[in-house]
Amino acid sequence: MTAVTPLSHSPPKATAKEKKKDFKLPVANPNMHRVFAYLIKQRFISPDIISHFAKQHTLYEDKEHHNAVFVGIDENRVPRQASKRSTNSFGNAFRITCEGSDTRYSFSHFGKSEKLFVFEAPIDMMSFLTLYPKDWQQHSYIAMNGVYENAVLTALKNHSNLRGIILCVDNDEGGIEAVDRLRDILHENGYSNVKRLAPEFKDWNECLKAQNGVKPLPAVPHKQKEEYLRQRKNLCSRFLKTEGSPCEKGFPQFVTQII
Repeated sequence: MTAVTPLSHSPPKATAKEKKKDFKLPVANPNMHRVFAYLIKQRFISPDIISHFAKQHTLYEDKEHHNAVFVGIDENRVPRQASKRSTNSFGNAFRITCEGSDTRYSFSHFGKSEKLFVFEAPIDMMSFLTLYPKDWQQHSYIAMNGVYENAVLTALKNHSNLRGIILCVDNDEGGIEAVDRLRDILHENGYSNVKRLAPEFKDWNECLKAQNGVKPLPAVPHKQKEEYLRQRKNLCSRFLKTEGSPCEKGFPQFVTQII
């Protein structure tokens, strides 16, 4: 009978718990020339919008690489999170969250109205404010740096005036899926007034580009969901008069619902 040789006689090595790195803002450049040039000339964002966040110290230019730095502050205006966005007009662009960032906070503005507009990225948020500048400071806005809910839930917890949540994420497959996921999470946390505001093109900066004569990237439909809705609509047409049919409950409006 052949003996089975063990793979190893050594006990498994304990994995050292990695210590969380302290959060530290990137060193600021003495001016914001490159950030202003990038956001205005390439992204078409209003100089007034850029200046507002620069004066709030939640937007600046880093010294080492001249990236745009977007800062998330807590309820005491202490920086807790930051993300960097390259301002290069050539090569591959990048976005990165700074080490040690507390993801419960993100780039944002809080007003006194009940509305909170939620975006995937700071440039989407600033593009929306450029497109719809009238009385914008009355409302609240937050960029999630992706499609994660931590910062949104913290904002709602810390600002009791917020009652209506408008999801302004990208009009692509990832954004469409995020709408359902975020809506479920918000409902579970007691926030039922959740709406979807979809950009006409892929995202709000693409809408701003279109307004300035640049060909925008189109919206990307979610083919699986569209097929699901098509089949559901066909089913409803067959049972339109049946009590308790799906038709009586209405259809999801995750693509076209506009406030």
